[in-house]
Amino acid sequence: MTTRERPIIFDSKSVEAILAGNKTQTRRVVKPQPVPAGDMCYSVDKVFFPNIKDELEMAYARIQFPDNIADVIETSERCPYGYADADGTCDRLWVREVWTRFMDGIAYRADTTPFSEEQRKAYGVHWNSPIHMPRRASRITLVVTDVRVERVQAITAGDAKAEGIDAMKFPHEWLPAFAERWDSINAKRGYSWMMNPWVWVVEFKVI
Repeated sequence: MTTRERPIIFDSKSVEAILAGNKTQTRRVVKPQPVPAGDMCYSVDKVFFPNIKDELEMAYARIQFPDNIADVIETSERCPYGYADADGTCDRLWVREVWTRFMDGIAYRADTTPFSEEQRKAYGVHWNSPIHMPRRASRITLVVTDVRVERVQAITAGDAKAEGIDAMKFPHEWLPAFAERWDSINAKRGYSWMMNPWVWVVEFKVI
């Protein structure tokens, strides 16, 4: 399979953790979510059957999986955030982050002090949304090393640390800290920690 390159958005806190070498995993909500279709069963939508053209065909292709759906899905081939194959074929992700044009270059909000707040106001600088970052402005490229699907609550303490949780915290604090951060981003979107949604787990390294 050919290596592909695609963008991925990280907030400034995550970018700081990546640059510090503390973040090597990211969890993103599977969309659409597998939905209950009976006792311990789930229906899987087009995200896992991308070649299906119409609803009638989908009706025949719809499969009910047991709760260990992650063991059945060919995850990496379906993941919109990248692919990692056993033969060494690994997709790349270029990071979109909060940024702005400043002087003759690019400034990034994740940097400790790109400039002071007073300077930002004096120069009339406005931060740009990551969604508007062009490829040439990106400074971080990641290589996908592994992809899997699991429930968000299946995360281990070690995984929580790999998600960039503050290394100064004690190990017993890593999971609660991750859950709190997860909710700060995803609860308002309907994918809270307590909802325990299915997520793509993407592991990566910086190049």
